Parts: sequence; C-alpha cells; structure tokens
Amino acid sequence: MENLPTFSRGKLIFSSAAPEEPPSKHKPLDLIDLLSIAQHHLVDFLPITWHEALGPLGEGGSAHVSQSHVDLKASFAFKRFVRRENRREKALQYIAAEIRVLRSESLRSHPNIVSLLGVCWEFCAERKSIAPVLVFPKAPLGDIHTFLVGGDGRSIPFTTKLSLCVDVAMAMMTLHNTSKCLRRAGLCSSILTSIPYIIHGDIKPQNILVFRDDRENPLAKLIDFAYSCFGADINSRVYLPRTSPWILAPEWHPRGFSLAAAKRLDVFSYGMLCVWILFQQDISNIFGKSGENCVEDLLHDLKAQRQILHAVQVIIQDLDLEDEERRAQLGEFFSMTIADDPKSRECDFGRLIHYLNPQRHTSSSDNVTAVPHAPVSATQPTLLKEYKFPTLHSHFSFSIPKSMIQLFWTDYRLRVTIAELLEKRTSNSTCPECADRYAYQLAILYHTGFGTARNEAHCHLWLAKSKMSSEYLNSSLTQISNGQVFRSSQFIDLWFGGSITPADVVQSYRDSQILSSAECHLRREAVDLEACFGNDHFLTNTLKALLADILQAEDRLVEATRLYGEVLESRQRNTHPGHPSNVSTMLSLASVLEERGMWTDSERILRAALASVISTLGAHHPTKILCLAHLGAVLGQMERWDEAEELDREALQESLDHFGREHPNSVKAMGNLAMSLDMRGKLEEAEILQSENLQLSRKLLGDTHPDTLTSLSSLAQGYGAQKRWEEARALQEQVLDLRKKVLEPNHSDVPSSSANLAATYIELQMLGEAEEILTELAAKGEEVFGAENPKQLAVKTNLVELYRRQGRLQEAWDLSVKVMELSEKVRGLKHSKTMQLIATQARILWEGGQVENARISYENAVSLSLEVYGAKNQFTMSNCHGLAICIHAQGDNEGAIAVMEEVLRLRREILGPDDPETCNSARALELWGASNKSSS
Repeated sequence: MENLPTFSRGKLIFSSAAPEEPPSKHKPLDLIDLLSIAQHHLVDFLPITWHEALGPLGEGGSAHVSQSHVDLKASFAFKRFVRRENRREKALQYIAAEIRVLRSESLRSHPNIVSLLGVCWEFCAERKSIAPVLVFPKAPLGDIHTFLVGGDGRSIPFTTKLSLCVDVAMAMMTLHNTSKCLRRAGLCSSILTSIPYIIHGDIKPQNILVFRDDRENPLAKLIDFAYSCFGADINSRVYLPRTSPWILAPEWHPRGFSLAAAKRLDVFSYGMLCVWILFQQDISNIFGKSGENCVEDLLHDLKAQRQILHAVQVIIQDLDLEDEERRAQLGEFFSMTIADDPKSRECDFGRLIHYLNPQRHTSSSDNVTAVPHAPVSATQPTLLKEYKFPTLHSHFSFSIPKSMIQLFWTDYRLRVTIAELLEKRTSNSTCPECADRYAYQLAILYHTGFGTARNEAHCHLWLAKSKMSSEYLNSSLTQISNGQVFRSSQFIDLWFGGSITPADVVQSYRDSQILSSAECHLRREAVDLEACFGNDHFLTNTLKALLADILQAEDRLVEATRLYGEVLESRQRNTHPGHPSNVSTMLSLASVLEERGMWTDSERILRAALASVISTLGAHHPTKILCLAHLGAVLGQMERWDEAEELDREALQESLDHFGREHPNSVKAMGNLAMSLDMRGKLEEAEILQSENLQLSRKLLGDTHPDTLTSLSSLAQGYGAQKRWEEARALQEQVLDLRKKVLEPNHSDVPSSSANLAATYIELQMLGEAEEILTELAAKGEEVFGAENPKQLAVKTNLVELYRRQGRLQEAWDLSVKVMELSEKVRGLKHSKTMQLIATQARILWEGGQVENARISYENAVSLSLEVYGAKNQFTMSNCHGLAICIHAQGDNEGAIAVMEEVLRLRREILGPDDPETCNSARALELWGASNKSSS
C-alpha cells in the first residue's frame, strides 16, 4: 500500500490502519465539511494551543502529537496531522473519521476509549493554510509501551496486566458491536442497517494509553481511529493495510476482507497485544535476548514459524498460578485469539473477557448497556444521515450561529477562510437546496461581519436568495446570544476553575508577521459586532479585548487603556465580579497601566480583582495566583519590596501547588520573586531563581518568546547588581539582538533593552558606545514613550551619568535638574531612581568643586536611603561613603573618620573584606588616619 501514515518507535516502523481506498467516491472534504461534521457531533472549537517548546509526545509520518500543561491534575494532547499539499484532503478525512468514531453515541463516554475534548487550529503563514487539530486529555502514564517498558508499569503484578488487557477488550467489544449498542440505547430499528461496524485495524501498544482510574489504578484506553474501517453491515468489504509485522494476522492481504473476516484480524492483533503485555519478560528470558524491540522481533519470528501459540502455552504452564482453572482459561483465551486459522478465533469479546478475568464477565450483548445514552428525540440528528458516506455533504450543513462565539475567540484568519469558502460554494453549487443553505449563511455573515465587512445590502440579497425571512434571521441571532459557549464538561470545569487561559493569538500574529493586519481586521470586526449586537454583547467585548491586546503589544498604551476600560465597564454591568472574562479584563487593564507608570491606579484595580476572586470564587481559586503575581509586580515597581516579596512568595507557592513547576504561570511568579529578592539585596537566592526561571521559560515558551527574553534580561540585571558587568553585557547584547528580530521596530522593549545595555557600557567605561545608544534614545524616546514614561526617564538618567563620567559636568547638571523634576512627579521622591539621581547630582557637585552643595545633596540621599532601605543597603553605604568624603574635604577629619568607620564595618559584614567597595573605604581611612597623625 502507498501513502499510509507511518509511526516509528525505536527501530520498528508501523503503518496505521486505513481503508485501501477512500470510503466513498464523493468529492473530497474541505474545511466547511469538517466544520459541519464537528458541529453535527457537538464538538467544541477550543481557543487553546500547545506548548511547542515542550516537544512532541509522539511523531509519525502522518501526525504529530504535541502537549500542553494545564495543572498538576490535567494536561492536553494535540494531534496535528502533517500538512503536505498532497495529503491535505486525506488529513481532513482522517480527522472526520476520528470525530465520527469518538463522538458517536455508543463511544463518546466509553471508559476505555479516549475522549475527544474538541478541535483547535494550526495556522501556517507560509502556506496560508489552516489545519484542524484534535484535542485529547494527555495520558499521565503515557502509552502502554512506555508504561510497561520504561515507566511505572515495569513492576506491576500480573493481575494488573490482565486488567489492562480486559480494558482494551471492553473497548473492542463496543467497536465491533456498534449496532447492538445503538439498539439497546433505544434507537429506532429502521436506521440500524446504516450504522457501521467499526474495525480498528491498528491495535498495538502505541495505540493504548494508560490513565489512572478513581482508585489510582492503571486504566487502558484505546486511541487512533483516524484510519479505522467502517462497514454498513456484516457483508461490507473493508481494506486493511500492513500494520506492525509482529502483530499482523497471518492471513492478511491487500485485496480487502469481509467485515466478519476483518473482525478476526482485529482479534488476532488484540491477542498478540495481550501476549506482549503479559509475557514480554518471559519471552525475553526464554530466548536469552534483551534490548530495544527484542520482544517484538521474537514474536515476529515465532509468528512466521507458526509457533507463537505453542510458545505462549508453554509460558502459561510455567506461570505461578494457584488456580489451575485460571491456567486453563488463559490457555483457552489465546487459543481463541492467536490461532493461525481465522475460523478458530472467537469474535465475541464478551467471551474473551470471561476467559481473561471471570470477575469482569460480560457478553457482547450484555455490555452494550454499560454506557448510558439518551433516547432519540425528534430534534436529534438521525444516525442514518450520520453514516452515509456518499451523501455526506447533503446531510451535514455548517451553521455559523451554532459556533459563532467559539469561532470569534480564535484567529481571525479562520473566519476569513470560512467566508471565502462559503462564497465559493454558493457560486459553484449545483444543488438548489444546498445553495439556499449557503446563501443563508452568507446572509448571516454579511449581517454580523463574520470574516468580511458588514454589508446590510448584501445581507438582504442573500437572505432573499435563501428564501428565509428576516424573522428567521433574528431568531438565529438570538441563538448566538443564548447559546452555550462550551459543551465539554472537563474543559468547562478547567476553564471556570481558572486553570485554562485562551491561546495567545497576539503572539501568533506576531510570529506570522501580520500584527498590523490583525489589528485592522479586528478593529473592523469590533465595529461591526457593536452595530449588530450592541456595546454590551459578549462578542463585542471579546473582539474589543483582543484588539486592546494587540494595541498593548504594539505599545499603543493610551489606546489600549481606553479600550480595556470600555470592556471592563461593560462586563462589570453584565457579569458577576469573579467571572473569568471580568477578572481577565481587570488584569489586562492593570498591566497596561503598570507599563504606563500609573502604578497607583494599577494597584487599585488589582486589589479589587483580588477581592472579587476571593469573595466569589474562593481563597484557593487559581485566578487568585494571577492577581497576586500582577500585584506583586506593581508593588515592585513602586519599590514596596517587603510587600512585593511577601506576595510573590505566596503567588509562587500557590502556583507550584496548583500548576506545578513547569507551567507558564509558575515561571512568571518565579521571575517576579527573583526580581523582588534582587532589589532587596538577596542576590544569591535571586540568581538561583533567575537561572531556573530562564531555563523553564526556554523549555516552555522557546528561546525567542517575549517572556523568555524578559527572563534573560532579569538575569542580566542580577549580574549587574553583583557588579558582574561583562556577564551582564553578554546577556543584554543577546536580549537586544533577539528583541530587534522578533518585536516590532517601535516596541518599547527594544529601546528599553538598549538603555539597559548602555548603562552597563557606562560601568565598563565603554562611554562612546553608551553615548551613541543614549543620544539616539533621548532623541526618539519621547515619541516612543512619552516624556513622563519611566522608561524615558531611565534613558535620561543614564545620560546624566554618562555626561558626568565624560567630564561634561554642566550638561550633566542641567539635564539632571530637568529629570529630577519629572522623576519626583512620576516616581516619587523615595523611588530608587529618584534617590539615585540625587546621589548623581551630589557627585556632579563634588567633581565640580562645590563641596558644600555636594555635602547637602549627600545628606539628603543618606537620609532618604536610610528611611527606605536601612543602613545595611549597598546604596545607603555608597551615599555614606560620599558624605564622609565631603566632610573630610571641609576639614572635619574626626567626623569623616566616624562616618567612614561605620561604612567600613557594614561593608565588611555585608560585602566581605575583599570587595572593591570595602577596600575603597579602608584606603580612605588609612589615608585620613595618616593625615590626622601628621597634623598632630
């Protein structure tokens, strides 16, 4: 067979099961078909994505499985089909097959079949393509191969292995008897002939996931139905590919099988799977072989020699079993599963389960009631339509209103593509009924602005062509307002439990270099939705919030503030205080205010958000962690370091307890705490956290993610605090280079990185390089930041220090006076940058020979730093050192010595005797002591 999806593990290559030919001759599926099938099966379109930097859970020729961490109890797996031009249509068929199987009435709640949580999206800017991605719960114990060979399952007892085999049998029994399941569920008999029997066709260890049940015992679940074969009745002919050689039935051939014969191939593969699960160690010991895939190779050889059943019977005779009846039952089980003669195999999985574990005895006919189902009502879609492949397109119809809220929560490119495909379908349709349905969807599209500009004239034109009334259109819009956002109970619990945040579409736009285009499109959509639904509608606010996110990313902070404010005011009128959308808007508004230096306003909003979360959601809700982290960061900006450290420690501990260490929320909390510790002089603890924070950021987010670059910049700042200037310089140059590559040219993080690097250049006496950077930033900064922005003040503060070191004292003084006025206004007198500027002014005065004025400035600096930081702070000690120099220059040798001796004592205690600053104080005392002796 050609073009079959292949998966590799070690040296073994596997082909997944697929029909030899397409299941029908109807036209290939497109995205609209896939959306229709997903809607029909009540599948959610989820606004989430995977963490690319975590690496894949598995890779194959047809699909990759990625992952994301949610919290300590849950993670997601994302099945991404390989995007090749020649396989795009097949990929959609595979995805449709998975949806149809996993969301069918008889399987969607089966305890031994993996649950489909929903569909998300993958966008390829280069190909301008969109690919659906299937979302599943991640198996905490991996697949059964990983579990038994290299995981926690290596030492599990034989009875637990038997239980895992029974788990798989329970799933297979339901697959092979779908019609019986539906009959027992109460579905009318007239449609039963159209319900398919399902052949899995690819039973192997890699397609069995291991979860934990309510008692923490291993629980097996069957996966990978993308290539399963369907038959409408027992006489249907299906085609099975060559799968893993050691597990493939000996009678396999590529010419197709009746459904009854195909079931027997499934039974053989299942029996070989049980041999592998139960006896892999015994087989390895008997033949004296070990190593990767040795058991699979041995099983393949035994099967080829038609000795596999004999070998298994020998192993069973040597098992340490107290009950001889159990030994006989196991022998009978394998005689009915891995017999060379297909007719000797038992297709009733109920009987097979009895021989494996009599305590879980059930028959195929009895077991179908294990999964409860609701009776069919007049409003439910008939399964006759569901399974008629040739007439798929005429029975499934995509409806924008059914999923509009979910689709507006994702990348705008999906909506544009849907609109374009509907236009093409309408113009190319040869089916009048289909054309009417497409015309009605276009009427909705033009009325709401979904994927295209709102146009009421076009709306009325398509509405007339659809033969629908305006009243019907209005009822559809009411459906949008009243519809349930998500259906998956697990996803809803995690969403409202605060464990899930939407995918970062802004970063996706930035990565695709379409941020400006996205802004224009979302701005138009927000206006259209407001015209259609009003200012307070959920969709209107969703689009406005997304637009504000883009504006914040583009550093258009005033516009972002206004838009977040509008959304927050509307949401507070229409939702309870602790609603996720309400709290997220408060956090976003507080964040943009923090960037603008409006820290008091930001603190007020964050404290209100924190109080709302605690009062409505509880003191242990995960959203509280985000509030604490944001509030700690703002208090740090205000240099209330004691409060900031306390909140940061609480946020980190709660985040570790809920999300675990390898989660973006924990990484952010870790970075905040490291910053607080760094500013409080706890440099060793801060560096440990900064290093771990950077490592985790790179792992979870990638090397070039903005948050990773922030972590790298924080570590560089820590090196600077320790006066490790060369190491700080190397990191800062790396940060600046990366930010120039991944951010927009006018993004404030780029000039901010330049200013940090210039400050380090000054410390390294690279004054020419520093001047080049700072002069350019000072000229452009007010345009980028605004005159009173803290980042612009930092640039000018650095420029003052540069002028001083260059001996340009008058320029330094004149600029310092201007900056001091703004800094005291914006930051406050007791802010470290303001106090640093006072100390710099004292040095300027000292170097200009104005000793008395320098002494006054130093006295002010010492008084403030003692009040804010205390005596054992490096900044306080540095100011006291300068004050002592001024006192000595004015002839008060005893007063100078008294001050400097206290500075020396504290520096020896805090910095150590060999620190350069300690040595400076010691030399000054030595000189003054000699001077005092000579004068006497």
